[in-house]
Amino acid sequence: MKDIASVLFSPSFPTGHFLDPSEQEQLVAGLAYYGLLKLSNARDLPLKKGGFTDIYINIRDSRNHWEAVAFLADLYAPAMKRLRVDCFADIPQAVSHLAGSIAERTRLRMITIREQAKEGRATKGLIIGNVKPSDRVAIFDDVITDGGSKAAPYFALSAMGIMPYLIVMVDRQQGWQQKFAQLGINMPVWSATDLHTVRRHVIDTFGLMQRCDHEMEEKNPFIVSLDGKPWEEILPIIDVLRPSGSIFKINDLLHDQNRTHIVRDVGVYGKVMVDFKGHDIPETVYNSCMRYREHPPWAVTVHASGNGEMVRAAMKAFMGTPTKVLAVTALTSLSDNDCKTIYGHKRPRTVKHLASIASEDGGCHGFVCSGKEVSALHSIFPGRTFVVPGTRSPGAEAHDQKNVVTHAEALKNGATHLVAGRQFLRAPDPVAELKRVMTEELGIAL
Repeated sequence: MKDIASVLFSPSFPTGHFLDPSEQEQLVAGLAYYGLLKLSNARDLPLKKGGFTDIYINIRDSRNHWEAVAFLADLYAPAMKRLRVDCFADIPQAVSHLAGSIAERTRLRMITIREQAKEGRATKGLIIGNVKPSDRVAIFDDVITDGGSKAAPYFALSAMGIMPYLIVMVDRQQGWQQKFAQLGINMPVWSATDLHTVRRHVIDTFGLMQRCDHEMEEKNPFIVSLDGKPWEEILPIIDVLRPSGSIFKINDLLHDQNRTHIVRDVGVYGKVMVDFKGHDIPETVYNSCMRYREHPPWAVTVHASGNGEMVRAAMKAFMGTPTKVLAVTALTSLSDNDCKTIYGHKRPRTVKHLASIASEDGGCHGFVCSGKEVSALHSIFPGRTFVVPGTRSPGAEAHDQKNVVTHAEALKNGATHLVAGRQFLRAPDPVAELKRVMTEELGIAL
């Protein structure tokens, strides 16, 4: 149990962002309006610390607009007040021009921390301005990427016995926690928003960029399985895969208590397959599917064994949306003997029977089946969507799958989409591996 007085008078450092969702949307609108965003669907914008990005945030150019300076100062100032700091420090040169406006709004002292001391001058110290060891200090900057540029100001203050806070407008979510740990930096960070949210508004809210070229989405047959990884590990992967046109399959991520809009968030980077494998009474399946209507996914899965009425309930929930309802026949991890034990028949007969229930009684849009049964189902139910899980490149391990075929075999047998996860997620370069498979193994021209 927590002590009431401690929580009231000695609160923990705030979690989350210092702007609420509507203010974060306004921030992105302001950055776009004042020309402080550089955007490229080709992901060819260079970063100072190396690598490339699709979104470059250039707050230093707010020098060109006094209105932009006022807009940004109005956002920084309340955060500093909430932290009850005695003064704040800027890191030259990205946000130095904002310091005066923030000081005017907060009535706080300001200091500047140089990258290195100026030799041969009267004021040759690292710090310009007055600061005491007893002061509570907030360093502020435009963004945080890997955190390396924040080391010098942190150590300059910590050498005086000051443990500063860091306030940034955008967390670029590129590993600063690991860098801080490596460098021994113990500095709480509070951001207004993160790069994912900026990207979501740039693509979904304001339409300033495409999610992906539509031609690429049509060419790419792959559904990349994101199972078994937390959001923080998945985000950098789906970020680089966004231009590839891949569909992303989510299952256990649906239960991430920290991501209340996971379908919307993954949908920024590609179409989403909600693999929740519904299997319950029709009303429960209907209610579960209705939860996804606000941000309709590309497809949802339900078990064909739930019966035709249950499948129809899922279809009814998504009526009027582009969402496909896909019926899972027999899991690809089940052997012939498993199917005989569970369903009374071996795999081929079981799969055909379950597909008939889901199609003729339920009216589903397509099926999830192994590459060994897809040819038979394709001939019985032409024109449907056929998703084949667990496809592999030649010679790859089967892992937990018992009915494995190659990517090329699955497409030849009638699959419209292929599910693969480990091959791409564990590759040193997921994009390069995906392109290699599409061009070399499947003969798709990119």
